[in-house]
Amino acid sequence: MDTTNKNNEQSKHYFLAGFFLVVTLGFTLLIQSITFFLNGRIGWWQFPLALVLAFSMHVYLLFISPWMATGKLRSQIYSLCLPVVLIVISILVSGHFFDVSDDGQQYHQEAVIQLSQGWNPYHTVLGGSAMDFLKNVTDGWDPYKMGLDYKTIYLIWINHYAKGTEFIQAGIYVMTGHIETGKAVNIILMFAGLLLTLSLLLPKLPPFKAWMTALLLTCNPIAIAQVLTFCVDGVLTSIFLIFIASVILAVKEKHWMHYLLVVLVVILAFGVKFTAVVYIVILMAAAICWLLLNKELKNHKKLIINFAIASILGVLVGFNPYITNTIKEGNPFYPLMGPKKVDILSANIPPTFLERSTAERFFVSLFSHTDNTSVGGVQHDPPVLKVPFTLNKGDIRTFWVDTRVAGFGPWFSGILILSVVLLFILMLKCYRNRRFKDILFIFMALVFTVAIMPESWWARYIPQLWFIPILLLLATELFLPDQYRLLKRAVYITLVVNVGFTFVIIIQNLVITSQITQQLAILKASGRTIIVDFGESPPLRIRLEEQGIPYVEQDLEFMKAIPESFKRSNTQFLPPDHINMDIQPPFIIRFLTKLGIKPNPWGGIGY
Repeated sequence: MDTTNKNNEQSKHYFLAGFFLVVTLGFTLLIQSITFFLNGRIGWWQFPLALVLAFSMHVYLLFISPWMATGKLRSQIYSLCLPVVLIVISILVSGHFFDVSDDGQQYHQEAVIQLSQGWNPYHTVLGGSAMDFLKNVTDGWDPYKMGLDYKTIYLIWINHYAKGTEFIQAGIYVMTGHIETGKAVNIILMFAGLLLTLSLLLPKLPPFKAWMTALLLTCNPIAIAQVLTFCVDGVLTSIFLIFIASVILAVKEKHWMHYLLVVLVVILAFGVKFTAVVYIVILMAAAICWLLLNKELKNHKKLIINFAIASILGVLVGFNPYITNTIKEGNPFYPLMGPKKVDILSANIPPTFLERSTAERFFVSLFSHTDNTSVGGVQHDPPVLKVPFTLNKGDIRTFWVDTRVAGFGPWFSGILILSVVLLFILMLKCYRNRRFKDILFIFMALVFTVAIMPESWWARYIPQLWFIPILLLLATELFLPDQYRLLKRAVYITLVVNVGFTFVIIIQNLVITSQITQQLAILKASGRTIIVDFGESPPLRIRLEEQGIPYVEQDLEFMKAIPESFKRSNTQFLPPDHINMDIQPPFIIRFLTKLGIKPNPWGGIGY
């Protein structure tokens, strides 16, 4: 078999594996939605049923459909097993780590818990009559300034935000009995994005460069930062990549499975968050504009029809919040829009950004040292501008799940400058190349989605910005393959190093998870009932319950005794007397101790 045919066959296998992963998640969400409409609840059987349906479809495409039936048996079996193995790996890895993000430990996990315990958001409102106060609030109100308790505040977000991702996470949770496994959705979508991108690139690039480009697109710093959390911006990142790949494939192949992939990705996107709806609608409109400009609209009517079907299904599957919010609050995007919208940004924005324009905020955030300063946070120092490709300790130490300043990594500002050089070269050399114009159209669509976001200074709101330099690098590889090698290598290297910096957060999580594991082991071994104040992190009760640790919830704010905290959370507890502190700690803690770092289970390097 020659290299071209081999790459084409591998491309098909990678597509089918990515397709399998998206179908599994998409079918899970559809099954759960139907169950909710029938007044049912999240059940252990929904994710396995979706997996069986995806597997059956996979078998048909591999062994019966003429699209792939000519492949070798060994390759077909490999293709059949690969996505199943990736799903198992995703569940095992996610279950090994604790979510230590703020939003994840606050309302995202709480939504998963409530869903797993029988809440049907299509028919009931969490909190019941206790939420009637919302009828009397005014435009731009701040729930924190009203003195509401955290549980009530989180119920606002849970009741009214999109939660399709939490539906699937809850389905995995009730199947495994371990809440942290719900985070597998993040990893599964990253695998899907990688595989589908590879299916596009392998026929066009040498294998090494195809893999390198696909990995760089997949390892978006926002996705890496949130992969071990219940936060959804990383999910949006993968959805963005999968949608673009699926539309390109649908235009090229015109096969029913590519149309199904588009429909399922749109449905998943509508369930992620409100901004995902805006972004996906813009990308669908951009695809239609491209078809019009190239006089291809008549040849792709099925794609347009599937866009329409996907949008309708997205709203129906998102019955809560889109339809319920419209009926009760007058706007599908409440509480972020509408006559009673909530001010969620005043406490999160860096102080010096308050007086700046959108463009100024965007520029300062990109070209500053990495920082997590905010009005409502502990840090209040203004962002510090820096020379691109320079580095200090803060650039690495302050990178976190929702980094506010320079959230794409410490070298991204320099990478953007190199990308502008690439764009200038491409415009000079390839302006007549039709295929380059196609890539330029995608580039412009991505730029537009960034430009319309008022809070584009916050990287997690515009994860698609990461794709732009890689897209331009891809264009130079396609259209100027043997030219400007030094410049291209510089972009590759700086992108890889920048991604490497962001992986520090995985190491941080591993250490914190080890400390939490030791804390729980010590508390469990005591056999005592723990007095605990969950504070801003009510979902952490599940950690205690899963470990069989009895607890009594109590306000510890005015206690004379000094409480301790679970690592990287606001949950406090009173350690029982005479507990055994000599329980062997996890390997990571022992390894750190050998290096001279001696973290105490009640303090030290955790928070």
